Amino acid sequence: MFVKVLGFSPTETLVAATRLGGEIMGRPGEVGVVAEGALADLLLVDGDPLADVGLLADPRAIRMIMKGGVLHRAP
Repeated sequence: MFVKVLGFSPTETLVAATRLGGEIMGRPGEVGVVAEGALADLLLVDGDPLADVGLLADPRAIRMIMKGGVLHRAP
């Protein structure tokens, strides 16, 4: 939606959904970043989401999900 409706680039979309989301929630450096001590919610996809942000919505492209530092779907 960000790419198609708002004209964001895939990079701008990912930054808005992660780092800026953490800042808006008042938790910069803890939410929306990959860093020691940050909350670990990660999604690993098969492909480059900067080239095709739609990969993040394609269940067939999802290879791993980590929520709260716990692996929920292994590769």
